[in-house]
Amino acid sequence: MRVCECCHQIIDDSADREIKKIQEIIVEASTELNVYFTDVIGIKRIRKLCEARYMIWDLLYSERRIKYTYSDIGKYFSNKDHSTLIHGVTKCKLYCEVYPEFKEKYMALHQKIYGHLRYFKYL
Repeated sequence: MRVCECCHQIIDDSADREIKKIQEIIVEASTELNVYFTDVIGIKRIRKLCEARYMIWDLLYSERRIKYTYSDIGKYFSNKDHSTLIHGVTKCKLYCEVYPEFKEKYMALHQKIYGHLRYFKYL
């Protein structure tokens, strides 16, 4: 907790730490998936970008230590609605079941971000 210098209101720093964590995961995942950060959080609907978003949304939503809501995550992706994220996480599950190459890519990303596959849901 700290006090803002201009308006003298109390600011909760834990929210700032959460923001950095979400952004760090998005940047690291974007790098791993060979897509630009700005494209991933933007509105383009190219398949490669959509698949990257689905993986990142699922990673963030399934985070064990800090439980992010769909609305929390959507704020970082051009203010996406929670229903859009639910659709993306559902698509991620479906793609893992149907496309082995998607599942392998997602498994490698999960390993890179978390350092283990303990919580990987689609084995």
